[in-house]
Amino acid sequence: MRRDLMAACLAISLTGCGDGGEMYKKETESLRSDMESLRAEISAAQGKISQLEHENKTLKETPHVFLAQIRKAIDGGDEEVAKKALESLTERYADSSEAATGNSLFQKMVEDREVKKKEERRKKNSGSWNESNSGQRDILRKR
Repeated sequence: MRRDLMAACLAISLTGCGDGGEMYKKETESLRSDMESLRAEISAAQGKISQLEHENKTLKETPHVFLAQIRKAIDGGDEEVAKKALESLTERYADSSEAATGNSLFQKMVEDREVKKKEERRKKNSGSWNESNSGQRDILRKR
């Protein structure tokens, strides 16, 4: 009896499992179609991303942007960054008004730095002269 019960359960479970796989075939076909559609969307999105990255790079390399980078570096006192931005600007847009402006701003930064160095040396030298000559002044005052 137990065998008969197991056979009946097995028969019921096999016949109750579906329509012989037809439903699964349809679902598989539908999923394959969806997958192909998604692949096409991904490919289109990747193409759009590449296009936008190129446009973004182009927009970042305009004379106006390079000049803004030069000004920002000068305001921050970063001569190296200013020099690199100026080189990029003059390399790409040598004849632009932004290149001329950037060059004059950078030259002023360099001149200001040189003037500051000279002033510091002058102060240092005048301070050491005063210290070394203070003894001589004391001798002259005693006379």
